[in-house]
Amino acid sequence: MFSTSCQNEAEPHSFEQPPRSPIPQASSRELNESSLGPILGLADLDEYPSHFERQAALRRMLQSADESRVTALLSDSESIAGTHLRKRVQIEILVRLTAIDPHVALSHVASYSGTQHQEYLGAVFGEWASRDPDVALQHARSLAKRERSIALRSVVQSLDDVSVDSLRELHDEFELSSEADQFVDEWMVRIASRDPQGAWRTLLNDDRSNGDQADALTRVAMEWV
Repeated sequence: MFSTSCQNEAEPHSFEQPPRSPIPQASSRELNESSLGPILGLADLDEYPSHFERQAALRRMLQSADESRVTALLSDSESIAGTHLRKRVQIEILVRLTAIDPHVALSHVASYSGTQHQEYLGAVFGEWASRDPDVALQHARSLAKRERSIALRSVVQSLDDVSVDSLRELHDEFELSSEADQFVDEWMVRIASRDPQGAWRTLLNDDRSNGDQADALTRVAMEWV
């Protein structure tokens, strides 16, 4: 079983979890009392004037939707004209479907291609890992290399406490050792906003030459000054 509690030279921190964006903070009245009332379908989202209101309304609808309803909404979402809005709505729907049955969510992700497939796959594994990281990792191991890489990144990004050694071990287990250095660099840059000294020390004390990680060191230093 994969443990999310590990020791590291730098203090543990949470990764950000793209691509799903959080609902901006609002009062209970703003969230629960809308002059427009509850939405009955995706077409009703057009009635909301702001992104916040649309996203909050969509999530409220999805919270009470069962698998058949969520699946129907995913099909309906194909009629959304705007590419960016359609993608955001489909990610929200797939995240909800993952909470119901991640295997069903993945079966729908398989119908998409290109960057859309990659983003949706990452969203599903990020949500799955937030609920059961061990099972998500186990399933990720069975994927093809490119998908395995996306799934691993998404799972790790959902965890709170992972060491550099654990990151490298996971990349070895997933037969993705060639990607480990880049991922560790990105991880150090990400946590540098909270612990630049720890990230700097970790990069300097590893086995790689400073020249090989010059970009990461520069970005960490920029967070430090």
